[in-house]
Amino acid sequence: MNTGTVGKHRPAYLRLRDELLSEIKAGKLKGGTRLPSEGELSRQYRIHRHTVRNSLHLLEQAQLITSQPGKGWFVRSAEESDSGKKTKVLGIYGVSLFYMHSPMMASLLNTLLKESRKNNFELRFLCTRDFYDLVEKGIGKDQIEWFLFSGPNSYHLPSLNALKEQNIKVFAFNRRLAGTSFPFVTTDQYAGAREVAGRLVAAGHRKIGYIGSALCNSSYVAERWHGFCDALTDAGIEVEEKRVLRISDHEKHGDAVWKFMAGNRDMTALYIAGEVFHNAVFEYLFQNQMRIPDDISIGAFDKVDPGWGASMDIVTAEPPFDEMIREVFRQMRRVDQGGKPENRVFVPHIIEGRSIQNINDVKKGPS
Repeated sequence: MNTGTVGKHRPAYLRLRDELLSEIKAGKLKGGTRLPSEGELSRQYRIHRHTVRNSLHLLEQAQLITSQPGKGWFVRSAEESDSGKKTKVLGIYGVSLFYMHSPMMASLLNTLLKESRKNNFELRFLCTRDFYDLVEKGIGKDQIEWFLFSGPNSYHLPSLNALKEQNIKVFAFNRRLAGTSFPFVTTDQYAGAREVAGRLVAAGHRKIGYIGSALCNSSYVAERWHGFCDALTDAGIEVEEKRVLRISDHEKHGDAVWKFMAGNRDMTALYIAGEVFHNAVFEYLFQNQMRIPDDISIGAFDKVDPGWGASMDIVTAEPPFDEMIREVFRQMRRVDQGGKPENRVFVPHIIEGRSIQNINDVKKGPS
């Protein structure tokens, strides 16, 4: 490989791509050869690592190199490069990798990987910088055919419209974008929230707390909140503001939850409106030796980490992510075949458990 700067007549990522391509075709880089790391190429050619990554992704899309996690980039053999039909690239953004260790997110990512292989898609997870480089500068637009945005909100619409203008087909996942033409597959947030909150009400609870997000411009937050409120008001129960905790993104969940719980010691039941708040609540209960359901009944939205929930059997509303991801790929095939996408709303699975105590039975006492 040559060293120093790459020639200055074309964009740097294309110049590096062309140089590596010529060395592969000339046989200087044979099948199985490990390429220098992104950092090494960045220093060698005096270009940014993001630029190097774009070059490598182009070669990967052409099935000339492959990435082996933890090992690096390798040149594919001629047999590997020529085999199989052309792979479509599906860009993904919005899935918070910070939470990828959680049961819910792990299930989602594993299903994405499985279905992408089955449908001949290459997944490309974008970090925030990659996403805005694509949206604002068009970097990578020639590589990505489809784009799956997980959990978009109304303030993301300008970005989604920018992708659409670049002829990238956009699909919204686990959110509905009212008043737009973007196809979506989502969960009925309202139905799931109302069902779980309704079970707390049916068990005789009247002092019911709510912990959820403070994102006022998010449709899923509003739907979960309205489902909770309707379950209570239909039973003649007032939603007391003192029993409602809305946590903003910048707050420390643990601190907010501890203050809220300490100020509502007479609360007999709690509805947790999202996975992001689970750990803070269960940590509080554990540290204060509060037992479920003897000391407090719990209902929740989203899958509970078995580390907390195994011994508690929490009643939850869980989005059917496996079914939803399969539906996304069915809709993408439909569009690729000339059809129009159909929006789909899935009812959450209600997971039965033993986390809700029937207060009516407790009041009656032994017969």
